[in-house]
This record gives sequence, structure tokens and C-alpha cells, in this order.
Amino acid sequence: MKTLKFFSCALAIVALLASCKEKENGTDTIPEATFEIELDLVDNQLFMYVSPSSSDAVYTAGIIMEDDYAAMGGSDNLVSYIEDLVNSEGGLLSGNWSEEFSDLFWQTKYYAYAAQINEGAVMGTPMVRDIMVYRPFVEFSPRGAIIAPQAISDNGLWVVGCSVEESFIYDVRRDSITLVPNLQFYDVTDDGVVFGCGNPYPVIYENGSAKDITSVPEGATESCFFSVTPDGMTAVGYSMIDGNNMRPIIYENGTLSVLPYDRDPSGAEATMATASRIGSNGYITGYILDNTYMEVGCAWTPEHEYDLYTADLMEWNDGFFFWENIYGGLENYISPNGKYITSWRTNTGEDGWASDMYAYVFDTDTREIYNSPEISYRPDAVSSQGLLFLADQTMGFSTQPYVYDIHTDTFSTLADYAKSTWNYSPEGLTMQGSVMGTSEDGKSILVGFAADETYKTAIYFLPR
Repeated sequence: MKTLKFFSCALAIVALLASCKEKENGTDTIPEATFEIELDLVDNQLFMYVSPSSSDAVYTAGIIMEDDYAAMGGSDNLVSYIEDLVNSEGGLLSGNWSEEFSDLFWQTKYYAYAAQINEGAVMGTPMVRDIMVYRPFVEFSPRGAIIAPQAISDNGLWVVGCSVEESFIYDVRRDSITLVPNLQFYDVTDDGVVFGCGNPYPVIYENGSAKDITSVPEGATESCFFSVTPDGMTAVGYSMIDGNNMRPIIYENGTLSVLPYDRDPSGAEATMATASRIGSNGYITGYILDNTYMEVGCAWTPEHEYDLYTADLMEWNDGFFFWENIYGGLENYISPNGKYITSWRTNTGEDGWASDMYAYVFDTDTREIYNSPEISYRPDAVSSQGLLFLADQTMGFSTQPYVYDIHTDTFSTLADYAKSTWNYSPEGLTMQGSVMGTSEDGKSILVGFAADETYKTAIYFLPR
């Protein structure tokens, strides 16, 4: 008997249907059988064993991938699915049966079923059990080159990264990498559609084909999509006008327009702005350049209203003509669901130069600010569950990921947090680098780190 590689014990599933019933078939009575099902998983190979209680029972058995199971309506429509399959393909079984299913999708749930068949119809209630094809982590470095990871899709099934010369898209389920030259990939939808930069237009890459979005503002010399909603309906980024004036752009339902940005914290007109990222709820984060040429964090609501949430938090020193507290800047990140925004808060000294820097989280619902106590750590990402991921380097990759839980006010390494919270410490894994993003449920964590003159991508799949 095969053993289950990543689980603490073999998965043996034994289920009995209701007590023996009988069904009339003309003058004969057909006993309703019970079934014993065993499932063994080794890597992404599934071994299924079915034993009916009666050797005379005629039945069918198989597996259904979770996407197909959901598309057919789940258990409510399973009977009709099985009957359609039997009547079109046949292949009825009797006696003990076993089958090996190879090369299954990773990180995917499968439903195993067995159902007794009489004259093309399901007899009784099908037996259904599910199993997850799971692995705890994966690491790769495309071509051993300097291609940095950038984003993971909300469903955790796609990852993209880029360098100056080429980009990659990684299919988590198929464990496959596609390299694409001359484009920069920055985000990806739940269906694997990629958004990023071409030259000079923003680009959408789908099914091996790149589409330039040419409807950029007049005078734009370069444009880019930095972030997209999981359904692919809305993307945000910037257009550079005349080589030095950035404008925040939004691409929605096939139409590109410029987002409003009418003021800086002092009430003066902002010099320029860019939209950095968008959450699934439509909330957008970015930054402006104020009239003192300082980068300041800003946001846009799902209705595209300009939200200078930092205005009431910053303090203007009129005597020295500088801000004593600056919220935001070039590094602005938003949680997959759009609830949390994270960036820097910078304190300035009496001479006006930046001194202490704090990572903070802004709650777009309650408008509450959470400050990390670790002033020397850089914010890298924030999850929909309120976990702030931090780096111990002001530039480049961290030596290891750190995490601050805004709800419990606790700080630790990601390795310690994962072990204590999820009992996650797979053999052979060393957590290192900086967190680039998480899936919507926070169970897939994308990390980048440097090794041997290359950038490596790691994905940690936490227990579900």
C-alpha cells in the first residue's frame, strides 16, 4: 500500500451507504450495494481502490477535478453527471476495482465517487470523498537568471515575475514556467491573464499573445499596468507624459482613463501621481508628488474618488517649510481584498531630513492606522487577514521574511509564525527573502530571494 507523502498518516476512507435496500426491476430484486473506497496520494499521483459489498453489483467510479465539480453544480447535480457519463461512455464495473490517476494538478482538490448503476440510472446515493493534491512549497529560478517575482494571483494558482529583458508566468497547478522576452509582467488574474508593460504601451498577455493598449493619454512616452483585479476587469498603473509627468491610469471594461488627483496634504495641487495596486473590492493605492516634491501616499475608492487619507495624519512645519510626518511614498501595497494598505511613515528631524521610519497599515473600512513597532523594517506586503510582512533591508531582498499581526500586536519571523500558527515546518525548507504577496485566503505566500547571483522564487503553501 502506498503512503501519503505529505500527510501524517495514510488516507483511508471507508464509507457505507444506507443499510441494504432493494429495488424492483421487473420480477427481479436488485440489492443495493455498499462500497469501500481507499485513496492513496503520492506526489500528484492518486491511487483509488473500490470494493463493493456484492460481487454482482454493477457500478461506476472515478474522480472529478474541483473546477469541473463546481461547474456542474456540485453534489446536487452529481447523479445526472454520472448518468450522462454512463450513457455516453459506458465502462461499467463489477467486483473490486483500482485505478492510478497520474499527473494530477497540484494544489487542487479532487472528488472521488462510486455509484451503483441499474439500467443507466444511479441507484441510491453516490458515495463522494475529496482529497487535496498538496505540496508545502516550491522553489525555482528561471534559467538561473535575474528574474524577480512580482505577484501571485488571488486564488494562488499563478505567479508572475520580470526583469528588464524578459518575464515569466508560472502555472502552479501544472508546475510549468513560460518565459516571455521584451515584456515586463507585474500582475496576473485568477485565470492566468497577465498585465504589465510593453514599449511604450501597457500590455495584456493571454494564451501566448500580447495585446498593446494604445488608448493612453496624449503625449505619453511610456505606460504600464502594475495591478489588476482577480477577474481581470480593472487594471491600474501610470502613463508618463512628456518624459517627466506621471498620471495614474485605470483600465476598466476595455476603456482607459486617468484617475483624479486634485490636491496634496496642504491643499495645493499635486504635481503628479501613479496608481500602484488595486484590491478585489476596487480600492486603489498609489502616491502623489506634493508641492514640496515629496512622495505622499494616497488612494482611490471603488467609485474612483480620490482619497488622500494621509492629509489629517501629516504635520506641516510652517517655520521650516517641511512635513514632520510623511505617510506613504514609492512603496505602497494593498491586501488582495483591498481592506488594508501598507507603506512607510517617515518622521523628520529638526533639520527637515528624514530620520525614523515606521511601517504602518491603514484600514480602508475603519480608517484606522496600525503602526509596526519595528522601525527598522520595511513593509513588503499585507494579507487580507491583516498580516503585515516586513523586510530587514531598506533595499533589496530581506535575509528572511518577518510578520507583524496587527490584530494581536505580535512580531516574529515568518518561519516562527508559521510554525506556531499553522504547525508549518516542512522538512528541508528554510524560509528566506522578502514576501511579494499572498493569495486571498493567505495560504499561498510568494517570496523572492537572492542566491548564487540569481533571483529565486519561492511559494509557501500553508495548510488549508
